[in-house]
Amino acid sequence: MDTEVHALRDPNERDRLLRTLAELRRELEETHAALDAEQRELERLRQENRQHRVSASFAVNAVGIPYFSPIAKSDGLDLWVIPRDSHGDAVKVPGSLTVSLQRRGLLGIGTAGKKLCEWSVPMGKLKDKWAGQLYRGYHVLLAWPEGGRPEVTEAVLKLKFTTPDGKTCKTEKVIELRVRQAHDSTNPVADRPGHVDRKE
Repeated sequence: MDTEVHALRDPNERDRLLRTLAELRRELEETHAALDAEQRELERLRQENRQHRVSASFAVNAVGIPYFSPIAKSDGLDLWVIPRDSHGDAVKVPGSLTVSLQRRGLLGIGTAGKKLCEWSVPMGKLKDKWAGQLYRGYHVLLAWPEGGRPEVTEAVLKLKFTTPDGKTCKTEKVIELRVRQAHDSTNPVADRPGHVDRKE
């Protein structure tokens, strides 16, 4: 097209067409630049959306205690805690733990009575308690308070797991406080080593 423009006999007409052509080229370049910017913004939004979906899929929706846990030992309470996502799968997320034992109320678990003891495991300590081999979850041994194991045969265990953003998941369970022996076949984790976390 440039060759055709330069071939024009009228220099004024040729200059006008050249200016128009240059203007059209600038507009085309600006359009391409704007399109590239929009494509980059679209990709950024797509990436952000993917990250939000991934974060949501790993968000803690509940916290559970396996059927075999906790186990009363002579030196403390052997406890497994499993944070779960919306699909019910175990998910490793940071958090702090508050555990208490209360007498069982006369009307059942919903009316737990006097508090017997309580433990707090801060996030900095809990992060080192994750086990992901035989079972996936936090494995802690909560030392009995100074007075020793509560003199009751069963109690209500109340558990609260708190994430860094302040979300809390709670659960509770009636447990036996009979100290099992290491050879007890019903105790799958009795001999498994663990650190003792005392109340801060």
